[in-house]
Amino acid sequence: MAFNIRAKLLIAFFIMLIPFFVFAYLTDLTYRTIHKNVLRMDALHRELDTYSKMQLAIDMLLMPPNDYLITGDIGEKENFIRLAGELEALVDSFSMEIEERQSHRIPVNLFEKFLGSEPEEFHKDEIGFLKELKKDVNEIKWSGIKIFSVEKPVGSKADGVIMEELDAVAHRLITITIARHMATDRSEFANAKEVSARIWMMASAILTTAFIVAAAAGSVFAVYYSRLFVRPIKTLHNGTERLAAGELDHRLNIRTGDEPGDEPGDEIEQLGRAFNIMGEKLKESYSGLEEKVRERTRDLQQRLDELERFREATVHREFRIKELRDKIAELEKELEETRKM
Repeated sequence: MAFNIRAKLLIAFFIMLIPFFVFAYLTDLTYRTIHKNVLRMDALHRELDTYSKMQLAIDMLLMPPNDYLITGDIGEKENFIRLAGELEALVDSFSMEIEERQSHRIPVNLFEKFLGSEPEEFHKDEIGFLKELKKDVNEIKWSGIKIFSVEKPVGSKADGVIMEELDAVAHRLITITIARHMATDRSEFANAKEVSARIWMMASAILTTAFIVAAAAGSVFAVYYSRLFVRPIKTLHNGTERLAAGELDHRLNIRTGDEPGDEPGDEIEQLGRAFNIMGEKLKESYSGLEEKVRERTRDLQQRLDELERFREATVHREFRIKELRDKIAELEKELEETRKM
């Protein structure tokens, strides 16, 4: 199948676009993976910050009932209710954030799997953790309210038992439940940080590879198209010079990559065929001109020969006339002498 020059250039252009689109896709995938990983690290950082705030809030929530048991100051109840409300609001906010993240979970792509990124499931037991957290916070709140319901708490053994239970629940919540999830988040944060470093290395490798491939592809296509276009043009130029120098038998054999016998071929190949046709016609014209010159030369030579014969005949005649005139003059002279005698 023959292609013209425009078609070949368009084919080359679209072939060059293939690696560009491949690397553009990989670059976009890299960017989206980096962005997703940054969001993940930010979410983990917020979780760790929220866990720390929860631990501090739980620890502070234990102080009003403990102070009430020591001093009997009922004003500590207002502090307790305020701190309990702040802790509940913090837990509710955290719960909403977890639920929102669960609803917008993005599956891990092949690029992330290749880099060793873990699935975007920060905790498999998040629902259970939230339920346990709310249950323990609620238990601490109601245990505290029970303590504040006692009119004379100082020295009360019953309130002391409730306070010990409240301390145990808070201690379990701070040192076990929340601490376990904090350790998990720290591990995931470290993994995300490591993945980010590998992503940047991969991005650098992609850009370097893209540059090398683009340079190599450009060189290959430059060599290929120089052979495809420059060589035939040079051949055509040399053929024109030889034809101008008088080599009318010189012919061109230009093939630009198409199958032999393809018609009409590209523009350069058509130009080569037109050159050969021109050479044939020029040779025929020159041959006919030479024959005409020879015929004209023969005709002129014949006329020159005739003129030469006519000139010779005319010169001979002039000599004869001169002889006759001389003879007549002698006779006239003799006649004149005779008369005088």
